[in-house]
Amino acid sequence: MSKKNKGFILLITVGILSVISWSIFTCSFVIRKQIKKIGINKLKIQKDKKEKLEKNIYKIYMKSIEKKIQEDIEIENISDYLLKKDKMEIWTKNYGNSFILTDSNYYIDEIYIKRIEETDSHLKKIYIKGTNKNNYFQLIKNFSYINRFNMVRIKLKKEIKNFRIGEDSKYQLEIYGKVDIKYFFKGDRYPLENIEKSKGDIDVKIF
Repeated sequence: MSKKNKGFILLITVGILSVISWSIFTCSFVIRKQIKKIGINKLKIQKDKKEKLEKNIYKIYMKSIEKKIQEDIEIENISDYLLKKDKMEIWTKNYGNSFILTDSNYYIDEIYIKRIEETDSHLKKIYIKGTNKNNYFQLIKNFSYINRFNMVRIKLKKEIKNFRIGEDSKYQLEIYGKVDIKYFFKGDRYPLENIEKSKGDIDVKIF
């Protein structure tokens, strides 16, 4: 075989291998793209399903709270339901190292504070569960601005294991509560004045 023919055959072979290599690369790229798309769609379906379930559980849970509010004359709204502890409110007491739950089995998870005229971006975190003593009221007074209107945001949390929907379905829930409290602070020796509470908010997450 002449050198010319060998060169031609080599050229053809290289060309064919190049085409095959490019085809394999293109095919693998398309396959990876499709797999990624399927994965994204699957995650979206799972997320949508979870959000729908959370909404349904939220409705069920809120109905139970509404029933509690109707039955208990000392509870007027969600904030009362979240904060009540032995006919007082949990944030108005000091408990030291004791871990305390409200009458509805919530605990204070975080506390924030700001001057009333400031935006929420100025909220300063002054308490995190597990890192401070549970002297809520003294802590709030320590960080309050004297002779000013203040606002504290109290975030509460409750964990429910084996929450049932129907006979077979069980879920682990985390219930989050939030209450904003406005007040005038004259000084540590004086009681808080002009106290106003928000109605309270609740959110439900499943795990």
